[in-house]
Amino acid sequence: MPVILIVDDLPANIKVLEAALESTDFTLCSTTRGSEAIALADAVQPDLILLDIMMPGMNGFEVCERLKASSRTAHIPVIFLSALNDPEDRIRGLSVGGEDFIPKPVSMDEVVARVRIHLSLHAQYQELMRLRTQEQQDHEQLERLRVRLFEQIRHDVRNQMANLGVLLHLLKRSDTTPENPRTATYFERAQGVLMEIAQTLEILLRIPEPGSTAGTSIRAVKIQPFLEKALLVYQFVAEARGIALEICIQQIREETVVYVDADRLHTAVINLIDNALRHTPAGGTVRLRAIRTEQALIIEVEDTGCGISATEQSRIFDRYYRGTNNNDEVSGQGLGLAIVHSVVETHGGKISVQSELGKGTCFSLSLPQPTPVEADGFFPESISVSASM
Repeated sequence: MPVILIVDDLPANIKVLEAALESTDFTLCSTTRGSEAIALADAVQPDLILLDIMMPGMNGFEVCERLKASSRTAHIPVIFLSALNDPEDRIRGLSVGGEDFIPKPVSMDEVVARVRIHLSLHAQYQELMRLRTQEQQDHEQLERLRVRLFEQIRHDVRNQMANLGVLLHLLKRSDTTPENPRTATYFERAQGVLMEIAQTLEILLRIPEPGSTAGTSIRAVKIQPFLEKALLVYQFVAEARGIALEICIQQIREETVVYVDADRLHTAVINLIDNALRHTPAGGTVRLRAIRTEQALIIEVEDTGCGISATEQSRIFDRYYRGTNNNDEVSGQGLGLAIVHSVVETHGGKISVQSELGKGTCFSLSLPQPTPVEADGFFPESISVSASM
């Protein structure tokens, strides 16, 4: 039940206000002195204060200033009730922090109406503060979860490194020939652990915040060796799974230069390749294509995998979302495509997907490229990045 504090040096005025408000669903308290009003407001924390101005000792303006100066009472709305009715008085009342000013003699119906309005506004304000506090608490909780997640990832990486060391030690001590099945198994397991480490570290170190360009470094990069390097990372994985991994570069020569953040774009490309390999069965094909136009660098990763339904294509770039086509054999935490989307955003580019169930998927990245300076026709060594680029 809302609590209203009435402050007036005349007890008769307090009784009139109490009579008008007692039939409502309010709890009322009162005082005739300004100094007591400040102490009472701090102790009771009323939802609203009806404050007279002309009082002995400390007038209403001074009381309001003291209330608004305290962090414990600054949020409490104050309505002045006064026989003072000059514009200067009204302005002063608002300037010291009052929310409203009602001149005497007052209409009790008007007082009740304005009280209800300001109580409603105050309740909305309190709800807003509660939501902000809850948001801050949620943010702090997420930060704690993020720290724990990073600690877990570091722990897992250490375990994977330890497992790799054991496997390589066994391989080194093995007196079998390379044709021996045990030797081949050690090699295969070691390669698998290495790939797990690479994927974990990419997720740990290369996730940019959505829409953030902080730390982005756009520089001139020769695109052909850049893409060949990205493809090489997964070459042995594709061979082991019986998947053809191809590269098709159009209108690109060995010396063709593009302007990208090489580290972040490398993360995006290998995530797309990894995603394609995970969803393509043996005998299928994953193809990396690149086209350099005057305005953009276009990179596409196409597969002949299971495809993505139309209803899920709008969600695939959400963090931690895994489509319904995923099964226990397709690992991952639903971060890869979210990382790709964030990287494209940092370049001021666009990403699109075309897919058909049972036939495959094609992801296309379009990254804007600068035009040569008209005066002398050269490209800079590096450029700044923005959302419009």
